[in-house]
Amino acid sequence: MSGSDFSTGILVFFVGIIALTFILRRPWLGVAILVVYLPFNSLGSQLLGGGTPGIVFGAVKDSILLILFVVVIFSKTKLARVPVPIVAFVITILLLAIASSLQTPNVQQALYGIRNDYLPLLMLIVVPGVITERSSVSISKLVAFVAQIAALVAIYTYSLGLAWLFTLKIFPLASGAEFPASLFSQGSVVPRAFSPYTGPNEMALAMVIFIAIICCRSDWKLKTRIVLSILPIVAISLSQSRSGLIGLGIVAVVVVIRWLSRAGAGSALIGVVTAGAAALVGFLSITTNLLSSDAGATDLSAQGHAVSFAESIPKLISSLFGAGVGQVGPRAALFTSSPILVESYWLVLGLEAGLLVMVLYIALLLYLAAKSYSGRNLLSFTALAAIAGSLVSQIVLPTLQDGSASYTLWLAVGLGFVALRAEQSETNGVNETKNAMPSKLVPRGNQAG
Repeated sequence: MSGSDFSTGILVFFVGIIALTFILRRPWLGVAILVVYLPFNSLGSQLLGGGTPGIVFGAVKDSILLILFVVVIFSKTKLARVPVPIVAFVITILLLAIASSLQTPNVQQALYGIRNDYLPLLMLIVVPGVITERSSVSISKLVAFVAQIAALVAIYTYSLGLAWLFTLKIFPLASGAEFPASLFSQGSVVPRAFSPYTGPNEMALAMVIFIAIICCRSDWKLKTRIVLSILPIVAISLSQSRSGLIGLGIVAVVVVIRWLSRAGAGSALIGVVTAGAAALVGFLSITTNLLSSDAGATDLSAQGHAVSFAESIPKLISSLFGAGVGQVGPRAALFTSSPILVESYWLVLGLEAGLLVMVLYIALLLYLAAKSYSGRNLLSFTALAAIAGSLVSQIVLPTLQDGSASYTLWLAVGLGFVALRAEQSETNGVNETKNAMPSKLVPRGNQAG
Protein backbone atom coordinates (compact mmCIF):
# COMPACT_ATOMS: atom_id res chain seq x y z
CA MET A 1 0.00 0.00 0.00
CA SER A 2 1.38 3.41 -1.00
CA GLY A 3 1.74 6.29 1.45
CA SER A 4 -1.10 8.24 -0.20
CA ASP A 5 -3.45 5.24 0.01
CA PHE A 6 -2.54 4.76 3.69
CA SER A 7 -3.22 8.44 4.43
CA THR A 8 -6.51 8.22 2.59
CA GLY A 9 -7.42 5.14 4.61
CA ILE A 10 -6.70 6.90 7.91
CA LEU A 11 -8.74 9.95 6.86
CA VAL A 12 -11.67 7.79 5.75
CA PHE A 13 -11.50 5.86 9.03
CA PHE A 14 -11.81 8.97 11.22
CA VAL A 15 -14.48 10.53 9.00
CA GLY A 16 -16.34 7.22 9.15
CA ILE A 17 -16.22 7.15 12.96
CA ILE A 18 -17.61 10.69 13.15
CA ALA A 19 -20.36 9.89 10.63
CA LEU A 20 -21.21 6.66 12.47
CA THR A 21 -21.63 8.57 15.74
CA PHE A 22 -24.06 11.02 14.14
CA ILE A 23 -26.00 8.25 12.38
CA LEU A 24 -26.44 6.18 15.53
CA ARG A 25 -27.64 9.23 17.49
CA ARG A 26 -29.88 10.58 14.73
CA PRO A 27 -30.52 7.82 12.15
CA TRP A 28 -32.44 10.15 9.82
CA LEU A 29 -29.19 12.08 9.32
CA GLY A 30 -27.86 8.94 7.62
CA VAL A 31 -30.60 9.26 5.01
CA ALA A 32 -29.77 12.98 4.69
CA ILE A 33 -26.12 12.10 4.03
CA LEU A 34 -27.24 9.64 1.33
CA VAL A 35 -29.41 12.30 -0.32
CA VAL A 36 -26.40 14.63 -0.65
CA TYR A 37 -23.96 11.87 -1.56
CA LEU A 38 -25.90 9.79 -4.11
CA PRO A 39 -25.92 12.17 -7.12
CA PHE A 40 -22.15 12.61 -6.87
CA ASN A 41 -21.22 9.01 -6.07
CA SER A 42 -20.29 8.12 -9.65
CA LEU A 43 -18.58 11.44 -10.42
CA GLY A 44 -16.48 11.24 -7.27
CA SER A 45 -15.38 7.69 -8.10
CA GLN A 46 -14.54 8.71 -11.68
CA LEU A 47 -12.44 11.69 -10.62
CA LEU A 48 -10.65 9.70 -7.91
CA GLY A 49 -9.83 6.91 -10.35
CA GLY A 50 -9.98 3.14 -10.03
CA GLY A 51 -7.61 2.89 -7.04
CA THR A 52 -8.35 2.62 -3.34
CA PRO A 53 -9.73 6.19 -2.97
CA GLY A 54 -12.27 5.66 -5.76
CA ILE A 55 -13.34 2.26 -4.43
CA VAL A 56 -13.69 3.56 -0.87
CA PHE A 57 -15.68 6.60 -2.03
CA GLY A 58 -18.04 4.39 -4.00
CA ALA A 59 -18.66 2.13 -1.00
CA VAL A 60 -19.77 4.94 1.33
CA LYS A 61 -23.45 4.66 0.41
CA ASP A 62 -23.48 0.90 0.96
CA SER A 63 -21.84 1.23 4.39
CA ILE A 64 -24.38 3.87 5.50
CA LEU A 65 -27.27 1.76 4.22
CA LEU A 66 -26.10 -1.36 6.07
CA ILE A 67 -25.63 0.60 9.31
CA LEU A 68 -29.13 2.05 9.03
CA PHE A 69 -30.57 -1.39 8.22
CA VAL A 70 -29.03 -2.83 11.40
CA VAL A 71 -30.42 0.12 13.39
CA VAL A 72 -33.94 -0.57 12.08
CA ILE A 73 -33.79 -4.35 12.49
CA PHE A 74 -32.71 -4.09 16.14
CA SER A 75 -35.31 -1.47 17.04
CA LYS A 76 -38.87 -2.74 17.53
CA THR A 77 -40.21 0.80 17.26
CA LYS A 78 -38.51 1.54 13.95
CA LEU A 79 -39.18 -1.89 12.45
CA ALA A 80 -42.87 -1.57 13.35
CA ARG A 81 -43.06 1.51 11.11
CA VAL A 82 -42.29 -0.60 8.02
CA PRO A 83 -45.21 -2.50 6.44
CA VAL A 84 -44.75 -6.24 6.99
CA PRO A 85 -45.23 -7.16 3.27
CA ILE A 86 -42.31 -4.86 2.33
CA VAL A 87 -40.02 -6.56 4.84
CA ALA A 88 -41.15 -10.00 3.65
CA PHE A 89 -40.68 -9.20 -0.06
CA VAL A 90 -37.26 -7.55 0.35
CA ILE A 91 -35.79 -10.19 2.69
CA THR A 92 -37.08 -13.06 0.52
CA ILE A 93 -35.63 -11.55 -2.64
CA LEU A 94 -32.29 -10.97 -0.90
CA LEU A 95 -32.13 -14.52 0.45
CA LEU A 96 -32.94 -16.01 -2.95
CA ALA A 97 -30.29 -13.79 -4.55
CA ILE A 98 -27.71 -14.95 -2.00
CA ALA A 99 -28.65 -18.56 -2.74
CA SER A 100 -28.26 -17.90 -6.46
CA SER A 101 -24.86 -16.31 -5.87
CA LEU A 102 -23.53 -19.75 -4.89
CA GLN A 103 -23.58 -20.55 -8.62
CA THR A 104 -21.20 -17.66 -9.35
CA PRO A 105 -17.64 -19.00 -9.62
CA ASN A 106 -16.04 -15.76 -8.39
CA VAL A 107 -16.92 -14.74 -4.80
CA GLN A 108 -15.98 -11.11 -5.45
CA GLN A 109 -18.21 -11.06 -8.52
CA ALA A 110 -21.11 -12.52 -6.53
CA LEU A 111 -20.74 -9.92 -3.77
CA TYR A 112 -20.52 -7.16 -6.36
CA GLY A 113 -23.72 -8.41 -7.99
CA ILE A 114 -25.61 -8.50 -4.68
CA ARG A 115 -24.36 -5.00 -3.87
CA ASN A 116 -25.46 -3.54 -7.23
CA ASP A 117 -28.73 -5.34 -7.90
CA TYR A 118 -30.26 -6.19 -4.52
CA LEU A 119 -28.72 -4.20 -1.66
CA PRO A 120 -30.50 -0.94 -2.67
CA LEU A 121 -33.83 -2.65 -1.92
CA LEU A 122 -32.98 -2.28 1.78
CA MET A 123 -33.85 1.41 1.34
CA LEU A 124 -37.50 0.28 1.34
CA ILE A 125 -37.01 -0.86 4.93
CA VAL A 126 -34.59 1.83 6.09
CA VAL A 127 -36.42 4.98 4.92
CA PRO A 128 -39.84 4.25 6.50
CA GLY A 129 -38.02 2.90 9.56
CA VAL A 130 -35.91 5.96 10.41
CA ILE A 131 -37.82 8.81 8.76
CA THR A 132 -40.73 10.45 10.56
CA GLU A 133 -43.30 12.80 9.11
CA ARG A 134 -41.35 15.75 10.53
CA SER A 135 -37.93 14.67 9.23
CA SER A 136 -39.45 13.79 5.82
CA VAL A 137 -40.08 17.49 5.24
CA SER A 138 -36.37 18.24 5.80
CA ILE A 139 -35.34 15.31 3.60
CA SER A 140 -37.66 16.45 0.78
CA LYS A 141 -36.29 19.99 0.93
CA LEU A 142 -32.77 18.56 0.77
CA VAL A 143 -33.77 16.41 -2.22
CA ALA A 144 -35.11 19.49 -4.03
CA PHE A 145 -31.89 21.42 -3.34
CA VAL A 146 -29.61 18.56 -4.40
CA ALA A 147 -31.68 18.10 -7.57
CA GLN A 148 -30.89 21.68 -8.59
CA ILE A 149 -27.14 21.19 -8.00
CA ALA A 150 -27.07 17.87 -9.88
CA ALA A 151 -29.01 19.38 -12.79
CA LEU A 152 -26.63 22.36 -12.95
CA VAL A 153 -23.65 19.97 -13.05
CA ALA A 154 -25.33 18.07 -15.91
CA ILE A 155 -25.98 21.28 -17.86
CA TYR A 156 -22.50 22.68 -17.28
CA THR A 157 -20.61 19.48 -18.15
CA TYR A 158 -22.78 19.12 -21.27
CA SER A 159 -21.62 22.58 -22.36
CA LEU A 160 -17.99 21.39 -22.16
CA GLY A 161 -18.58 18.81 -24.87
CA LEU A 162 -15.76 16.38 -25.61
CA ALA A 163 -13.43 18.20 -23.22
CA TRP A 164 -15.41 16.77 -20.31
CA LEU A 165 -14.71 13.20 -21.46
CA PHE A 166 -10.99 14.00 -21.40
CA THR A 167 -11.36 15.42 -17.88
CA LEU A 168 -12.92 12.14 -16.74
CA LYS A 169 -10.12 10.24 -18.58
CA ILE A 170 -12.69 8.42 -20.73
CA PHE A 171 -10.76 9.88 -23.67
CA PRO A 172 -8.27 9.09 -25.01
CA LEU A 173 -9.40 5.49 -25.11
CA ALA A 174 -7.08 2.96 -23.53
CA SER A 175 -5.75 0.19 -25.71
CA GLY A 176 -8.49 -2.38 -26.33
CA ALA A 177 -11.19 -0.24 -24.64
CA GLU A 178 -14.60 -0.03 -26.29
CA PHE A 179 -15.89 3.28 -27.59
CA PRO A 180 -18.41 4.75 -25.07
CA ALA A 181 -21.30 4.67 -27.55
CA SER A 182 -23.91 5.12 -24.80
CA LEU A 183 -22.61 8.66 -24.21
CA PHE A 184 -23.48 9.69 -27.79
CA SER A 185 -26.68 9.76 -29.79
CA GLN A 186 -26.62 7.92 -33.10
CA GLY A 187 -24.89 10.04 -35.73
CA SER A 188 -23.77 12.73 -33.27
CA VAL A 189 -20.26 13.71 -32.20
CA VAL A 190 -21.48 15.77 -29.24
CA PRO A 191 -21.74 13.84 -25.94
CA ARG A 192 -25.13 13.63 -24.27
CA ALA A 193 -25.51 15.15 -20.81
CA PHE A 194 -24.74 12.49 -18.20
CA SER A 195 -22.69 13.82 -15.27
CA PRO A 196 -22.75 13.62 -12.32
CA TYR A 197 -24.05 10.09 -13.07
CA THR A 198 -22.38 7.27 -15.01
CA GLY A 199 -24.54 7.65 -18.12
CA PRO A 200 -27.32 9.70 -19.74
CA ASN A 201 -30.10 7.20 -19.00
CA GLU A 202 -29.10 6.94 -15.34
CA MET A 203 -28.99 10.72 -15.01
CA ALA A 204 -32.39 11.11 -16.71
CA LEU A 205 -33.95 8.47 -14.45
CA ALA A 206 -32.65 10.18 -11.31
CA MET A 207 -34.03 13.53 -12.52
CA VAL A 208 -37.43 11.97 -13.22
CA ILE A 209 -37.53 10.62 -9.66
CA PHE A 210 -36.49 14.02 -8.25
CA ILE A 211 -39.36 15.61 -10.16
CA ALA A 212 -41.79 12.98 -8.83
CA ILE A 213 -40.77 13.83 -5.25
CA ILE A 214 -41.05 17.57 -5.90
CA CYS A 215 -44.39 17.42 -7.73
CA CYS A 216 -46.01 15.31 -5.02
CA ARG A 217 -45.14 17.75 -2.20
CA SER A 218 -48.71 19.01 -1.98
CA ASP A 219 -47.73 21.06 1.07
CA TRP A 220 -45.53 23.25 -1.17
CA LYS A 221 -46.95 25.97 -3.40
CA LEU A 222 -47.59 24.96 -7.01
CA LYS A 223 -45.34 27.78 -8.25
CA THR A 224 -42.50 26.53 -6.07
CA ARG A 225 -42.83 22.99 -7.42
CA ILE A 226 -42.86 24.22 -11.02
CA VAL A 227 -39.73 26.34 -10.52
CA LEU A 228 -37.89 23.47 -8.78
CA SER A 229 -38.70 21.17 -11.72
CA ILE A 230 -37.28 23.42 -14.45
CA LEU A 231 -33.57 22.57 -14.17
CA PRO A 232 -34.15 18.79 -13.86
CA ILE A 233 -36.37 18.94 -16.97
CA VAL A 234 -33.62 20.77 -18.88
CA ALA A 235 -31.11 18.12 -17.77
CA ILE A 236 -33.40 15.33 -18.97
CA SER A 237 -33.79 16.99 -22.38
CA LEU A 238 -30.01 17.38 -22.74
CA SER A 239 -29.52 13.71 -21.87
CA GLN A 240 -31.51 12.82 -25.03
CA SER A 241 -32.78 9.79 -23.11
CA ARG A 242 -36.02 8.47 -24.54
CA SER A 243 -36.72 6.48 -21.39
CA GLY A 244 -36.18 9.64 -19.36
CA LEU A 245 -38.45 11.78 -21.54
CA ILE A 246 -41.19 9.16 -21.54
CA GLY A 247 -40.79 8.72 -17.79
CA LEU A 248 -41.15 12.48 -17.33
CA GLY A 249 -44.34 12.44 -19.40
CA ILE A 250 -45.73 9.53 -17.39
CA VAL A 251 -45.05 11.27 -14.05
CA ALA A 252 -46.83 14.40 -15.29
CA VAL A 253 -49.81 12.41 -16.54
CA VAL A 254 -50.29 10.18 -13.49
CA VAL A 255 -50.01 13.17 -11.12
CA VAL A 256 -52.65 15.08 -13.15
CA ILE A 257 -54.94 12.04 -13.26
CA ARG A 258 -54.51 11.60 -9.51
CA TRP A 259 -55.40 15.22 -8.91
CA LEU A 260 -58.46 15.02 -11.17
CA SER A 261 -59.72 11.82 -9.58
CA ARG A 262 -59.37 13.20 -6.05
CA ALA A 263 -60.94 16.50 -7.11
CA GLY A 264 -64.10 14.64 -8.15
CA ALA A 265 -63.63 15.02 -11.91
CA GLY A 266 -65.84 12.85 -14.08
CA SER A 267 -64.60 9.67 -15.70
CA ALA A 268 -64.99 11.22 -19.15
CA LEU A 269 -62.48 13.95 -18.32
CA ILE A 270 -60.07 11.40 -16.88
CA GLY A 271 -60.46 9.36 -20.06
CA VAL A 272 -59.59 12.38 -22.19
CA VAL A 273 -56.49 13.04 -20.10
CA THR A 274 -55.48 9.39 -20.33
CA ALA A 275 -55.84 9.46 -24.11
CA GLY A 276 -53.76 12.62 -24.16
CA ALA A 277 -51.16 10.85 -22.08
CA ALA A 278 -50.93 8.04 -24.62
CA ALA A 279 -50.55 10.58 -27.40
CA LEU A 280 -47.87 12.44 -25.44
CA VAL A 281 -45.87 9.29 -24.80
CA GLY A 282 -46.12 8.30 -28.45
CA PHE A 283 -45.10 11.76 -29.58
CA LEU A 284 -42.08 11.86 -27.29
CA SER A 285 -40.99 8.41 -28.41
CA ILE A 286 -41.27 9.22 -32.12
CA THR A 287 -39.71 12.67 -31.78
CA THR A 288 -36.71 11.53 -29.80
CA ASN A 289 -36.30 8.62 -32.20
CA LEU A 290 -36.08 11.06 -35.11
CA LEU A 291 -33.68 13.30 -33.22
CA SER A 292 -31.41 10.41 -32.28
CA SER A 293 -30.88 9.02 -35.79
CA ASP A 294 -30.45 10.18 -39.34
CA ALA A 295 -33.55 10.26 -41.53
CA GLY A 296 -34.12 6.88 -43.08
CA ALA A 297 -31.40 5.23 -41.01
CA THR A 298 -31.99 2.26 -38.77
CA ASP A 299 -32.48 3.14 -35.12
CA LEU A 300 -29.72 0.98 -33.64
CA SER A 301 -30.86 1.65 -30.08
CA ALA A 302 -34.41 0.41 -30.65
CA GLN A 303 -33.05 -2.49 -32.67
CA GLY A 304 -30.72 -3.37 -29.78
CA HIS A 305 -33.62 -3.45 -27.31
CA ALA A 306 -35.62 -5.77 -29.58
CA VAL A 307 -32.70 -8.16 -30.11
CA SER A 308 -31.94 -8.17 -26.38
CA PHE A 309 -35.49 -9.18 -25.48
CA ALA A 310 -35.67 -11.79 -28.24
CA GLU A 311 -32.46 -13.47 -27.05
CA SER A 312 -33.15 -13.20 -23.31
CA ILE A 313 -36.65 -14.68 -23.03
CA PRO A 314 -35.56 -18.22 -24.12
CA LYS A 315 -32.62 -18.05 -21.68
CA LEU A 316 -34.97 -17.03 -18.87
CA ILE A 317 -37.26 -20.00 -19.53
CA SER A 318 -34.44 -22.50 -19.97
CA SER A 319 -32.65 -21.49 -16.77
CA LEU A 320 -35.36 -21.07 -14.14
CA PHE A 321 -32.87 -20.73 -11.27
CA GLY A 322 -30.64 -18.21 -13.02
CA ALA A 323 -27.00 -18.20 -14.01
CA GLY A 324 -25.69 -16.73 -10.77
CA VAL A 325 -25.72 -13.25 -9.26
CA GLY A 326 -23.20 -10.87 -10.81
CA GLN A 327 -22.98 -12.66 -14.16
CA VAL A 328 -25.65 -10.66 -16.00
CA GLY A 329 -25.73 -7.08 -17.24
CA PRO A 330 -23.02 -4.59 -18.26
CA ARG A 331 -21.50 -4.57 -14.75
CA ALA A 332 -20.59 -8.25 -15.16
CA ALA A 333 -18.05 -7.20 -17.82
CA LEU A 334 -15.76 -6.11 -14.96
CA PHE A 335 -15.22 -9.78 -14.07
CA THR A 336 -15.64 -11.75 -17.28
CA SER A 337 -14.98 -11.28 -20.97
CA SER A 338 -18.27 -12.99 -21.88
CA PRO A 339 -21.01 -11.55 -19.66
CA ILE A 340 -24.70 -12.21 -20.28
CA LEU A 341 -25.77 -8.81 -21.60
CA VAL A 342 -29.40 -7.74 -21.47
CA GLU A 343 -31.12 -4.37 -21.75
CA SER A 344 -33.69 -4.78 -18.99
CA TYR A 345 -33.36 -4.62 -15.22
CA TRP A 346 -36.23 -7.08 -14.84
CA LEU A 347 -34.45 -9.57 -17.08
CA VAL A 348 -31.18 -8.98 -15.21
CA LEU A 349 -32.90 -10.22 -12.04
CA GLY A 350 -34.54 -13.15 -13.82
CA LEU A 351 -31.46 -14.31 -15.72
CA GLU A 352 -29.06 -14.12 -12.80
CA ALA A 353 -31.26 -15.11 -9.81
CA GLY A 354 -34.13 -16.99 -11.41
CA LEU A 355 -37.67 -16.49 -12.64
CA LEU A 356 -39.09 -16.56 -9.09
CA VAL A 357 -36.98 -13.55 -8.07
CA MET A 358 -38.19 -11.58 -11.08
CA VAL A 359 -41.82 -12.49 -10.30
CA LEU A 360 -41.38 -11.50 -6.64
CA TYR A 361 -39.83 -8.20 -7.69
CA ILE A 362 -42.75 -7.40 -10.01
CA ALA A 363 -45.17 -8.41 -7.23
CA LEU A 364 -43.33 -6.02 -4.90
CA LEU A 365 -43.78 -3.18 -7.40
CA LEU A 366 -47.49 -3.96 -7.70
CA TYR A 367 -47.90 -3.96 -3.91
CA LEU A 368 -46.04 -0.65 -3.54
CA ALA A 369 -48.09 0.94 -6.32
CA ALA A 370 -51.43 -0.33 -4.96
CA LYS A 371 -50.72 0.85 -1.41
CA SER A 372 -49.56 4.22 -2.68
CA TYR A 373 -52.71 4.65 -4.75
CA SER A 374 -54.88 3.90 -1.71
CA GLY A 375 -53.69 7.09 -0.01
CA ARG A 376 -55.84 10.20 -0.03
CA ASN A 377 -53.13 12.85 -0.35
CA LEU A 378 -50.81 13.60 -3.26
CA LEU A 379 -47.87 13.32 -0.85
CA SER A 380 -48.56 9.63 -0.26
CA PHE A 381 -48.75 9.22 -4.04
CA THR A 382 -44.97 9.81 -4.31
CA ALA A 383 -44.22 6.08 -4.41
CA LEU A 384 -46.53 5.37 -7.35
CA ALA A 385 -45.36 8.45 -9.26
CA ALA A 386 -41.69 7.43 -8.89
CA ILE A 387 -42.35 3.80 -9.84
CA ALA A 388 -44.46 4.82 -12.85
CA GLY A 389 -41.78 7.25 -14.03
CA SER A 390 -39.10 4.56 -13.79
CA LEU A 391 -41.03 1.70 -15.43
CA VAL A 392 -39.88 2.28 -19.01
CA SER A 393 -36.28 2.53 -17.85
CA GLN A 394 -36.62 -0.65 -15.77
CA ILE A 395 -38.16 -2.66 -18.58
CA VAL A 396 -35.86 -1.68 -21.45
CA LEU A 397 -32.62 -0.69 -19.69
CA PRO A 398 -30.42 -2.01 -16.86
CA THR A 399 -30.23 1.47 -15.29
CA LEU A 400 -31.12 0.24 -11.80
CA GLN A 401 -27.80 -1.59 -11.72
CA ASP A 402 -26.42 1.87 -11.01
CA GLY A 403 -26.58 2.46 -7.26
CA SER A 404 -27.11 6.21 -7.51
CA ALA A 405 -30.27 5.68 -9.56
CA SER A 406 -31.69 2.70 -7.65
CA TYR A 407 -31.07 4.22 -4.21
CA THR A 408 -32.87 7.37 -5.36
CA LEU A 409 -35.90 5.40 -6.59
CA TRP A 410 -36.33 3.49 -3.33
CA LEU A 411 -35.75 6.69 -1.35
CA ALA A 412 -38.73 8.25 -3.17
CA VAL A 413 -40.88 5.18 -2.55
CA GLY A 414 -39.89 5.20 1.13
CA LEU A 415 -40.84 8.87 1.49
CA GLY A 416 -44.23 8.10 -0.03
CA PHE A 417 -44.82 5.38 2.56
CA VAL A 418 -43.82 7.72 5.38
CA ALA A 419 -46.55 10.10 4.17
CA LEU A 420 -49.02 7.20 3.85
CA ARG A 421 -48.25 6.11 7.41
CA ALA A 422 -48.81 9.62 8.72
CA GLU A 423 -52.08 9.82 6.81
CA GLN A 424 -53.29 6.51 8.23
CA SER A 425 -52.30 7.53 11.76
CA GLU A 426 -54.28 10.74 11.38
CA THR A 427 -57.30 8.81 10.13
CA ASN A 428 -57.09 6.32 13.01
CA GLY A 429 -56.80 9.21 15.48
CA VAL A 430 -59.93 10.84 14.11
CA ASN A 431 -61.85 7.55 14.23
CA GLU A 432 -60.78 6.92 17.81
CA THR A 433 -61.91 10.42 18.78
CA LYS A 434 -65.31 9.86 17.15
CA ASN A 435 -65.71 6.51 18.87
CA ALA A 436 -64.82 8.06 22.24
CA MET A 437 -67.53 10.77 21.95
CA PRO A 438 -70.85 10.01 23.69
CA SER A 439 -73.78 9.39 21.39
CA LYS A 440 -75.88 11.99 23.21
CA LEU A 441 -74.88 15.05 25.16
CA VAL A 442 -75.70 14.91 28.87
CA PRO A 443 -78.05 17.80 29.86
CA ARG A 444 -76.15 20.51 31.66
CA GLY A 445 -78.37 20.35 34.72
CA ASN A 446 -77.60 16.66 35.25
CA GLN A 447 -73.80 17.07 35.20
CA ALA A 448 -72.07 16.28 38.49
CA GLY A 449 -70.41 18.93 40.62
